[in-house]
Amino acid sequence: GRGGRGGRGGLHGQKKVFLPPVVPPSQEEGAEPGQPPLVTFEEFIADAMRAKELLVDRVQAFAAGEGLKDFHLEIFPDPSSGFQVTLKFGEHREGPFDYERCLSCLGGESASCPIEVGVWKKKTEEVTLSRLTNADTLVGQTDEGKFNWFIDGKARPMAVVCPAKHIETLTELGPEGLVSFWQSVAGLIRKFHIPFHNIIVNQGEYRNLPHLHAKIWFGEDEFQSAMRERLPEKYPIWEQLDALNEKMSKPEMEEVMKEIPERMRQKGVPKLFMGGIPRALSADDVSAYLEKNGFPSTKAFILPGKKHQMGALSATVEFPQGEFETAGRAICALAGAKPFGGSQRLFVKWARF
Repeated sequence: GRGGRGGRGGLHGQKKVFLPPVVPPSQEEGAEPGQPPLVTFEEFIADAMRAKELLVDRVQAFAAGEGLKDFHLEIFPDPSSGFQVTLKFGEHREGPFDYERCLSCLGGESASCPIEVGVWKKKTEEVTLSRLTNADTLVGQTDEGKFNWFIDGKARPMAVVCPAKHIETLTELGPEGLVSFWQSVAGLIRKFHIPFHNIIVNQGEYRNLPHLHAKIWFGEDEFQSAMRERLPEKYPIWEQLDALNEKMSKPEMEEVMKEIPERMRQKGVPKLFMGGIPRALSADDVSAYLEKNGFPSTKAFILPGKKHQMGALSATVEFPQGEFETAGRAICALAGAKPFGGSQRLFVKWARF
């Protein structure tokens, strides 16, 4: 079964950083003497021995040694080392969630999964808005079909690598399978031919979907250009996924308003959480937008250190005393929208008490 909250008891908000082993200094003409060249993640992973040394013998061995079943693994470019790997653990999460069918299983005896079922948790008989399935989002395979490449089911600037067979943990792949998995991730990055922002693999409670998957995040503009240039046959699919995301992200007014009585019993002002704000914007910009669009006298506060997807900002928005219905209308108007441009849709909900 899954382990405790982060593995061993007593852990809270821990982080472990791993750097790639130093490669020998370059002997090429013009190379700075004594300075090892920076190696990208894709270049590093191409060498199976080095990939095993870092991601199996060190990262996986650390997780196993600490008894970690629940953790967040992230890889991102680093100007001083080429890239680095971090493991975050020790925080309670609610995942993984239940889905009628698995979005990531495709191949062999696995039938295709409707996007509304695998992404939005609908039952098969409830699918009404789209005929899209995970097969439509498939963009490639490696290792003779052992690993599948997908674009994101919510049309975010992201690509995904999954084992075709239903596997839930990195450990299940075994040492050789782990190296192949990471090499497949590097191969998908090369296919898009643009720099990646970060790579995320969640395990245990940190997952939303049970099936093992690596999420590769890219810059929004670069990703859309790469989709048009390198996967033109999939760009119409991406646009359909984005349109579906807009419809599915809109909360029902009735559900939002159900929370108001409980909110009104709490002290303080109506308050919302908003994620997906472009990094170039300030709290004043958010407040000004709300003022201009029918929500006057609000105050936005950017949350320091609280990043949304792709480094976008998160904020709390306070409404005037007693204006709970106005705040509820704002959730319905803004959730799933793109009021500030870009490809990210806002995530808006009632803030925690």
